[in-house]
Amino acid sequence: MEIYTVKEASKKLNVCVKTLYNYINEEGLTSSKPRGRRFFTDKDIEAFLNKGRA
Repeated sequence: MEIYTVKEASKKLNVCVKTLYNYINEEGLTSSKPRGRRFFTDKDIEAFLNKGRA
C-alpha cells in the first residue's frame, strides 16, 4: 500500500492542492491526519475515483 502526501495525491488526481482540499471537505475524499500532516492511501484515492469523481 502506497501513502501519498497532499502534493503527491494532487498530482496523482491531476488537480491543484486547493481542489484536493475541496474534495476532502465537500466530496468525501478520505485521508488520515497523524501528527497534523494529511496523508492518503491508494485505497482512499481509488474509492474516491470509483465514486465517479475527479
